[in-house]
Amino acid sequence: MKIPTWGGWGKLLLLRAWRVPLLLRMSWLLGPLWYLLLTHHLYPPSLSHLLFPLLLSLFSYYSYAVLLNDYFDQERDLLSGKRVVPLGRKEFLLLSSLTLLVCLLSSLPLRGRPFLLAGLILATLYSLPKTRLKERGVGGMLTDVLVELMPVLLVLSFFLQVGGRGGADLALLLLLYLFLHLSSELEHLLRDYEGDRRAGITTFVTLAGPEVSRRYLKIFSLLTLLLLASFLLLSLPRLPSLLPLLVGFGLFHLFHPRLNPDVKGAFEVPLAFADWVYLFLLQILPLYLSLLLALTHPPFFYLFPLTLLFDLKLILLALERGKRIHEGGRVSRSP
Repeated sequence: MKIPTWGGWGKLLLLRAWRVPLLLRMSWLLGPLWYLLLTHHLYPPSLSHLLFPLLLSLFSYYSYAVLLNDYFDQERDLLSGKRVVPLGRKEFLLLSSLTLLVCLLSSLPLRGRPFLLAGLILATLYSLPKTRLKERGVGGMLTDVLVELMPVLLVLSFFLQVGGRGGADLALLLLLYLFLHLSSELEHLLRDYEGDRRAGITTFVTLAGPEVSRRYLKIFSLLTLLLLASFLLLSLPRLPSLLPLLVGFGLFHLFHPRLNPDVKGAFEVPLAFADWVYLFLLQILPLYLSLLLALTHPPFFYLFPLTLLFDLKLILLALERGKRIHEGGRVSRSP
């Protein structure tokens, strides 16, 4: 099947390879780092000059992984009815080479670069047609989770590099993000089930079936919520300033669940999971922690606008919610 091309180089701005890290993944990873800096009272001078290589390596890592995935999936995505920004072979080779080079060069000052290299290799094997780990059932799902987990390990190793110490909070964060990514990947596969089945794509859900997959999703979601609750209980004695945010968001969820913003894919997971994980942990909490860092340590004030830049999705969701409330419509949770 020939992939249509249109729009010239301007279409490259619409690629998911830029939107996924900018609107989703970067804010996911900044939250744990800001939390660790605050709770360990760590304000190292080395943070400023090492932070840019960290952010650039993370952004280019996700861009490379998404570029590979979308390029080798575009024919099947078209068959399954997904909206595709078509990418030619020369464009793909140029962009994937550039993002890979930027990722490798920017990670040179970072001690955790072996995690990044492992993730790049897994992301390549996950998408390349000759290996295509993506279509290996359980193996494919676990590979995707490992690709998502390597940046978390990079962030934790960055914290140790700038003077932090290991402890129970690091292990708990790692477990939390492990089960979070398991839940997120399984939920994503469930959303794509019909399209994957029509296109002949083999995934864990097409092999196990949607009913069995939903049972696993409930288990992973519950474990994620339990780990999040444990993390918050551990955090409060170390960071009492979290209490107003927790109380405020809890009351918001309890009394006004219909006013919560849309959360992509939340229809496949419990509403509490969607609120407390997708919305609170991954979007609101990183921004709040960056504000605390800026207020308690003024030299790090730039971290707040930086996090705000990577949390644009939260702003877009809030604007959409306000528009719907103004129009008198009900805020839907479906994508």
